[in-house]
Amino acid sequence: MQIAAAAQQGGGGNAARGSSGRGAGRGGGGRGGGRGRGRRFDSCDQAPPAKQASFPGRFPEQPLTAIVGGGLSGLVCAQELARRGLRTVVFDTGEHGVGGRLATRASADGSLKGAPPGLVFDHAAQFFTATHPSFQCMVDQWEADGAVRRWDGPVGALRDGAFSPDPATQPRYVGARGMRSLATYLAGAASRALQEAQGGAATGIEGLVEVRQPQWVSEARWTPDGWLLSGRGRDQGLFDAVVIAHNGKCANRLASPMGVPQVHSQLRRLKLSANWALLVAFAAPVAVPGGLEGAFIQGSDVLSWAGNNSKKLGQAGGAECWTLFSTQAYGSANKVPQENVPAEVSERVTREMLAAFERSLGLAQGALPPVVYSRTQLWGAALPINSPRVPAIWDPMGRAGVCGDWVLEGGSMQAAALSGAALAHQIAASCGRQPTDLAGLALGLDTPFKQAGGEEIGCFPGQQQHAPPPQQQRQQGGQQREQQGARQQRQRRQQQASDRPAGWRRGAAAETETPPALLARPRRR
Repeated sequence: MQIAAAAQQGGGGNAARGSSGRGAGRGGGGRGGGRGRGRRFDSCDQAPPAKQASFPGRFPEQPLTAIVGGGLSGLVCAQELARRGLRTVVFDTGEHGVGGRLATRASADGSLKGAPPGLVFDHAAQFFTATHPSFQCMVDQWEADGAVRRWDGPVGALRDGAFSPDPATQPRYVGARGMRSLATYLAGAASRALQEAQGGAATGIEGLVEVRQPQWVSEARWTPDGWLLSGRGRDQGLFDAVVIAHNGKCANRLASPMGVPQVHSQLRRLKLSANWALLVAFAAPVAVPGGLEGAFIQGSDVLSWAGNNSKKLGQAGGAECWTLFSTQAYGSANKVPQENVPAEVSERVTREMLAAFERSLGLAQGALPPVVYSRTQLWGAALPINSPRVPAIWDPMGRAGVCGDWVLEGGSMQAAALSGAALAHQIAASCGRQPTDLAGLALGLDTPFKQAGGEEIGCFPGQQQHAPPPQQQRQQGGQQREQQGARQQRQRRQQQASDRPAGWRRGAAAETETPPALLARPRRR
């Protein structure tokens, strides 16, 4: 195997996150368009906690909502609010487009620097499934509009060259031209939904639903009139409600000084995995068993997934584009500052993931075709490890909420969309209510977290699960070690009892037994 192109590298904070656009405050151009007062938190630096925020008077009948994060959950939230005739501004940090985990890099749009023409990679979400009726209705509409299509190629488990295709019990969906094309469609659909809510009138609609990027939101400051958002040293407008549609350290630090302590507490409880993605283009088709197009890798400490983008997206001819994902354990063990991934780390990760791919395919070392392009991407806050398993988080008194896949279930597109829709419903239900009538609409503010399920690369409802998630594996391993230790303890007691002379009885000093956890603990060398 020859690597004919130098490895590219990049860092990504959250595979489900994107944030876009400058906010237009209330009334089109909005208030607070100039430089605002107070400290700015532009670098995700820690801010002091704040007391509970509240607002005088009714919740507005026609609120303007800021949605920080332009992934699937934030875009669906915007779309559902627009269907009710409510205005939103979606802020997204994506340089190449909105989408968060709906992420695609392609030669054609310049998002692959130094790449030969014709390359396309989905480098976050690989596909999704639908089992919930409400989400299936969304997907049916997306499919009818040509935004998504079904991926019918063989997908299954791969171990040491043996491929076991999954039964075709649940359709798999992908973006028609890559996953980001679905996000682009949804951003436009939000505007169309608002036009429908206004009786189809296009005049005066433009600008009421805004999706813009790249734009950081680093502070949401309480005022008696609403939330004043700012980022990069500039005020972004005044908003009646704020939706945090992303997670990780910047989401925590945005919420920390807002005065919504329960919302912030839930964000802080979230634990996220780290994953490496390797985008690699081969000069010729890779020899694969069973014509596989996607595989959940079994028995590898390095690799968890391999997906053939060229087959999945129907890209005939040219280099063959694959996306490889590491295991979460490998991602954590090899995590570095993602804003500046050292070149030597990127090169090592590339070598190790390609070697693991060869082994998983059962190929001899060096048997892969020559590599014409490669790029590593570290997702430092990739997928949720735990979840409160509520539809959304909503503080009606503080007029702030959170949506995302992690809130409802785990790392699935279905959970992301349903959570965005649920939060839109809570916001709409709050409209026009007096503060005394809002308490009953609070949602998920103190719900305990549970372990999230799914595969190493996310949850796929309705699909056969190939292995317990890493956290569950660790728990099972711990339980097995404790059971083994308990058995050893019982056996030792029985042996001691059989070795004791007749008439022996316990004296004043009690026996000291080694706890099962210590028996099972490996010795340090």
